[in-house]
Amino acid sequence: MKIRITLLITLAILVGAMGTVYLLELGKAHARIAENKVTWFAAVKHHPAGSKSAFEDDWQTINWRSRADTVLVGEGLPYWDEFYVLGGEDPAASPILPASVVDAYIVRIEPVRLPLLLSGTLSMLHRLGISRVQTDTTSEGFRGDGFEAELGPSQENVAALTSRPDEQQPAMVNFLRYSDSARYETGGHGRLSGEEAYALYGSIAFRTVYRLGGQLVTSGTIVEVVREAEAGPTVGAWDSVAIMQYPNQRAILLLESVQEYREALTHRNAGLSKTRVVASLPF
Repeated sequence: MKIRITLLITLAILVGAMGTVYLLELGKAHARIAENKVTWFAAVKHHPAGSKSAFEDDWQTINWRSRADTVLVGEGLPYWDEFYVLGGEDPAASPILPASVVDAYIVRIEPVRLPLLLSGTLSMLHRLGISRVQTDTTSEGFRGDGFEAELGPSQENVAALTSRPDEQQPAMVNFLRYSDSARYETGGHGRLSGEEAYALYGSIAFRTVYRLGGQLVTSGTIVEVVREAEAGPTVGAWDSVAIMQYPNQRAILLLESVQEYREALTHRNAGLSKTRVVASLPF
């Protein structure tokens, strides 16, 4: 009898905890974005003297937005001023830009539907200290050994990122273009597409980011280009956009200190044809 009562109490606690985790996740960006009938990602560049608010229409919802800060992967300045994830009802509609916007890249995406109990449990385990990364304490600073040169951060970009205030919580906006076929230097991975290879990296990166205290904002396949960029480093074709939020800059650099993540960079290098990553600050 006592065992049965104990089991019932344990089950009630677990159900209550799961309910709490679920409710907490409902308010996060990835949950709001997943509820959209239609989702757009937009990068905008304003006229220097123009307004800094790009979208005000009643028919669309601003699920998430950020201001570009510095480039992590790629050369030069971010070019874009702001990034948005927008929701709406009509796929035939397109976001309307004010006259202050001099350039924009707008795409309709199909975002991943992340199970709320999965993301919530990962966040809770990190907060409780149960699931946190074991880093390689022998490594100091950014090394970049596992990144292919054109696909990874430069020492200069890392220095620019780490010069920012510690209390900032950057969101990394990833523009992704996959290789047609995975470009592994050695065999043993079968005939994977670039997207399939990158997915192997993505699953490990996802877990590692959550164990560092970060979270997914959204990750989506581009299904329609609404407006092409007229200039800047993101001109051209992209396959996906992914946005990850970090608790601080140090967490981004700690990724490389996790052995499982370093090993997964092989799949990232094999899967990507090109990429650009911009650190941004949500507002």
